[in-house]
Amino acid sequence: MKVLLRDNNGVCECFKRFLTLESNLLKADKVVVWNDLVGAEKRIVEMAKEYGKESIIIEHGMKAITDYQKNLYDNIWRMGGKTLIADKICVWGKVSADILLEAGISKDRVFTVGSPIVWNYEYKYNCGDDERVVPWFGGKTILDKTDGREWKLTGHRQYIPKHEESKYVLFFPFHDFTTYGAENNRRIWNQIKHRDDVVIKLSTPYARDDSSNPFQEIVQYEQKRAELIREKTNDELAGRVSNVKEIPPPKGFIADIRKPMSVALNKRLLAKASVAVMGAPGTTNGIAWAIGVPTIVPKIDWGWRIDGKQAYDIHEADYGCEKEEINETIDRVLKKDDKKKQREKSAIEFMGTDKGSPRDNILSVLNNGGLSKNDHN
Repeated sequence: MKVLLRDNNGVCECFKRFLTLESNLLKADKVVVWNDLVGAEKRIVEMAKEYGKESIIIEHGMKAITDYQKNLYDNIWRMGGKTLIADKICVWGKVSADILLEAGISKDRVFTVGSPIVWNYEYKYNCGDDERVVPWFGGKTILDKTDGREWKLTGHRQYIPKHEESKYVLFFPFHDFTTYGAENNRRIWNQIKHRDDVVIKLSTPYARDDSSNPFQEIVQYEQKRAELIREKTNDELAGRVSNVKEIPPPKGFIADIRKPMSVALNKRLLAKASVAVMGAPGTTNGIAWAIGVPTIVPKIDWGWRIDGKQAYDIHEADYGCEKEEINETIDRVLKKDDKKKQREKSAIEFMGTDKGSPRDNILSVLNNGGLSKNDHN
């Protein structure tokens, strides 16, 4: 079977090697995409319908189907109440399936397969053929060269903390550099950046050196440190030496959100975190629940509206808090975490951790037209 495939967040990595990939729609038997609402993917699905080719969506994030929800509107992406164009959709857990069914999408188009991101926990980025690992202040800098070139400085460096055997408070800002994103991330970061135990994971939209970036100081640290190393080594590849101590390592981890490696880094960082502070609820919450890491979600307006009213999207597995009480909430959770059962329950409901192998489930939908048991419950 020849498949035209368009991935996001690496959700297709676990099964794509079992397919014959085809870039020409006319030669493909089926189309597999991560959305049918925006970009080239929307047009690909529309054309697939014109040519009688079956199209299947693979959910690319936790509850990443809310744009089909009738009573929700997202002011950031300006979407809500959309119509599913693709023939079928593979979702991670019961929550996503229920949203689609309530939106009027027929049961025979919705398949609950589990989350490929959680299931394939170790991923393929384990310092093997796809990576180059160089020393960095006792830790590691991982340079991805899967695209045939070594990544350079700005926004493409993957940091593993030098104290990776110790625990820390991990902050995941909202990844989009929008009106909502920059200011809300600044509000959270200004509260917690002075903590000795905090580190932050950034995506490339925030790898810019300008005053509108709430994390400008982290980017400047990285640039200064790289310049110093280049002066001492006369080497364009920063990070070859580990004895340069004039500039300390920042608390930042910069990664490209569009690369699967970014998701792998999220998981590795979470595995060593005592608690995670989320700039906005999303896929990383679900990964944290599955791993067993407490999550804190401040009550901040991210532009989501349900029935016209502001929605925070904070779940029972999260510790919700007022935006002025983040530090107090962190300290309280570090002393006592009493949401283990809620995390286990939410990991099942949102991430489908009880669904077995997402790879096998997705291949069953592609090859056989459905699951051996199409269970949405």
